[in-house]
Amino acid sequence: MTTSPGMTASPGSDSTITPETSDAETSQHNAGRPRLSRRAWALVLIAPLIMTGVAVMHHILTTTSDLNPWKGGGFGMFATVDSPGNRRIVSIATLRNGQTYGNRETGGVLDFNDYSETSLRAATFPNTDRLRSMAREAIFFYELQVDDPTTDQDDVVSMRVEVLTVDFDASANTATLVLVNAVDVAAS
Repeated sequence: MTTSPGMTASPGSDSTITPETSDAETSQHNAGRPRLSRRAWALVLIAPLIMTGVAVMHHILTTTSDLNPWKGGGFGMFATVDSPGNRRIVSIATLRNGQTYGNRETGGVLDFNDYSETSLRAATFPNTDRLRSMAREAIFFYELQVDDPTTDQDDVVSMRVEVLTVDFDASANTATLVLVNAVDVAAS
């Protein structure tokens, strides 16, 4: 059996290195295995921490801020039917004469379910500011398209914008619309 200077082998084996080896000889022995640098170790440890942070924030936003579970990381996309395509946005005008224009079943003043960027963002993350902007847009549209200028009885007093989602009850085999978020804006 041949060994390098400073290296001893166990009796009966040509490949076992004993603790008497030097650092240079040990590194030659480990030459086939890659050694991770500090940067690589940082990446190995940071990546799971970042993903855990994303998952926690996704859970917080979907339970407290009406973020669609399919968005913001998509951690809930296999656990719910509440996708942006299953959300409906309805605008309902309250008129001066007390009547309403539009409803949940037939739609509202302005069709926000046209898959425009505005409606997709509102369906995905229906925050109050976004819904207020949509209500002001619906008031403007109503006054241009529907309002009869000869009477003030059909003037808009307020506009309500609702974001609804489908809730499916498997035991009863029924689907119902459930309110996700809504905002009322007074007409000026």
